[in-house]
Amino acid sequence: MDLHVHTSHSYDGRCSLRLLCRVLRRKGLDGFAFTDHDSLGALRELRLLPPSNLLVIPGIEVTSRHGHILGLGVREPVPAGLGAEETVELIREQGGVAVAAHPFWLSGKPGLVHHARFDAIEAFNSRSYFLSNPLALRYARRKGLPITAGSDGHEEREVGLAYTEVEAERVEGVLEAIRKGETSIGGENLPLLSYLAKILKKGLGLRW
Repeated sequence: MDLHVHTSHSYDGRCSLRLLCRVLRRKGLDGFAFTDHDSLGALRELRLLPPSNLLVIPGIEVTSRHGHILGLGVREPVPAGLGAEETVELIREQGGVAVAAHPFWLSGKPGLVHHARFDAIEAFNSRSYFLSNPLALRYARRKGLPITAGSDGHEEREVGLAYTEVEAERVEGVLEAIRKGETSIGGENLPLLSYLAKILKKGLGLRW
């Protein structure tokens, strides 16, 4: 399953939750976590989805003062702008799993992993390049921390590029497997030129 996906409830997301379900099912995934920027708006869509065999995990990508943190399994807002340690504690209070998102990529803030004890490290992100993913994996292994992977996808062609494998069929089972480090990961990067084109469009304020 892809544990880092954005819906249209992110300011830069392009897909509704319903569309993501169709796309990821077509790509052969068994589930995903929606992790919008500082928003749980997709929860409303989740309640309206028809029953399916695709596991959808509620989540959020919190903009903490020290960098981006994924809160997997949360259903209540977590404020942006807090320190990493406080953000992690608020996620755990909800029974969620706190994951350091793309901790060594340029879009993050240096030193995120040193500001809190995370439940897991995102060791592969499809929008992180060069040494950032290997560094994240090495850090997780050195510290004995569980690992996850996610596409960080914001549109159809991006989602599902990375995945986390777990032996679980329910949300709580997935969260517990992550906590115990019972995961394996894989994936591929979004082509770098595509990523750079998106950055350029964002800088110019263009949408196409």
